[in-house]
Amino acid sequence: GITMGQIYGRNFSAITQKDLHRDFNEWGANKQFVLGDDVTGSDRRADADLLKVMVTRETMTVNKKYQPEYTVPDRLNYMFTTNQPDAFFLSTKDRRYFVFEITGDPLSEKFYKEYDQWLWKKNGPAALFHHLLNGIDCSAFNPKAPAPLTAAKSAMIELSRSELDSWAVELMEHPD
Repeated sequence: GITMGQIYGRNFSAITQKDLHRDFNEWGANKQFVLGDDVTGSDRRADADLLKVMVTRETMTVNKKYQPEYTVPDRLNYMFTTNQPDAFFLSTKDRRYFVFEITGDPLSEKFYKEYDQWLWKKNGPAALFHHLLNGIDCSAFNPKAPAPLTAAKSAMIELSRSELDSWAVELMEHPD
């Protein structure tokens, strides 16, 4: 997320859980990429409804402190990171979220030092941006299609279920 933030520059914003619930949302004004660092649903069902609207809306009403509200086209792309496998309440019919779990071991200290140099002192973000623009064929991508169903997303959906929901799913899958 921080790497993508370097590509987006001043069009990048990082938010926390607290920012989602504040009355003011200037963090989204004139931005294109938002990193929700360690954001998890504190009230998971209420947060789920809020996030559904945020990731699909066409316009955003910007509310800055001591200034009049105004509406702009919403061009925000979100990336949320968390260490919690049940961070968000997802239903079985969810089509908005792509959930990916990194399962590998941490890399060597040498890698992180080299990466840090690449990110902050070399031309790494510019090279990555060039690759993303020119090296990846996205002609078949449909932004309105459902997000892929991954094992991590399936697990998050399962962890979102109530006991009654789990019982009903079990009954449907194994009626005998």
